[in-house]
Amino acid sequence: MVEGTSGNTEGTVASEKQELVGGSRARSDPHQVIPLPEQSVAVIGASSGIGRATAAAFLDAGSAVALMARREALLQELLQERRPRGERAFARGGDATRREDVASFLTEAVRRVGRIDVLVISVGLNIRARTLQEISAEDWDRVLATNRTSAFHCTQCILPQLHRQGGGLIIYISSVSALLGDASGPAYQAAKHGLSGLVAALRQEETDRRIRTSIIFPGVVNTPLLLHRPVVPSPEQRAIALQPEEVAQACLFIARMPPAVTIPELVLRPTLP
Repeated sequence: MVEGTSGNTEGTVASEKQELVGGSRARSDPHQVIPLPEQSVAVIGASSGIGRATAAAFLDAGSAVALMARREALLQELLQERRPRGERAFARGGDATRREDVASFLTEAVRRVGRIDVLVISVGLNIRARTLQEISAEDWDRVLATNRTSAFHCTQCILPQLHRQGGGLIIYISSVSALLGDASGPAYQAAKHGLSGLVAALRQEETDRRIRTSIIFPGVVNTPLLLHRPVVPSPEQRAIALQPEEVAQACLFIARMPPAVTIPELVLRPTLP
């Protein structure tokens, strides 16, 4: 779980940052838009694909951004690319399927940027041998752990902080595989359907505490995940797919909504089939 800040120097700095970015953000008008430069954002799964594009978009918008992914070197590259915009950002390596990594990252994120207005969970994995006849029990567990259980860890670990600060927004990156049958495999579809259930339960339990949730269902996106398909799409097919930056813009659109507005679900599809 995210821990409270202590009374040391770092805690003082965190308190100052909380005042700058809103602290408990007890605004009188919940319909007032909070500009992105005043928001603090954590992106989990930020080293590639949609997560990386989303982190870059929030950095470019002037938000304070905390990044986590297994490949920390790629996160540091992103911050170097975005400086001086990246001055209000930090990156840390971690595995979202490991609860202790998630809890430690979120605790540091609060200490470094003061609060978490937006948490984006963009963690995904699929495998080539994905049919019921092919998939092993070990791969089944791995796909569910990455696509579903990681979101559970992120959600449960951030809740105490969102309660303390009086609310916040969690954006989950899912897939249209959660909405219809396709060739993504039973493990991937089961995980994405389970993610929808997690978000529905969270919305039922936490809306009264001003915790907003949005789940994005993108169609085919041109990310490294496509390289793990049994048949890798051609360059022409990848060119007409959604691009990660387009999904990132959807995240910014949701984050720009005032606290009185929730976008529960958003489906994105390529225009061309």
